[in-house]
Amino acid sequence: MKRLVLLAFLVSLGGSVQAAAPEIRAWAFCPMTHVMGHGKGSSLDIAEDRAIKDCIAKGGLEKCCHKFFGEGNG
Repeated sequence: MKRLVLLAFLVSLGGSVQAAAPEIRAWAFCPMTHVMGHGKGSSLDIAEDRAIKDCIAKGGLEKCCHKFFGEGNG
C-alpha cells in the first residue's frame, strides 16, 4: 500500500514538473521616433513579433519597427 501511495505521488509530481524552455529575447527600434520595443518568446519569430508589436504600441511607426529588429536585449 505504501508503494502504491508513493508511486501515485511521484507520478503526479512528475506531471507537474516540466523542463523550462529557453526564453529568447528580441528588440525592435524605430529611429524616427526613438522608440524601442522588447519581446520574449519560446522562438525567435515569436520574440521578434512581440518586440515589433511592443515598439508600435509605444509609438513607433509600423514601417520603422518592422525594419529594425533583432535578437537580444536591445
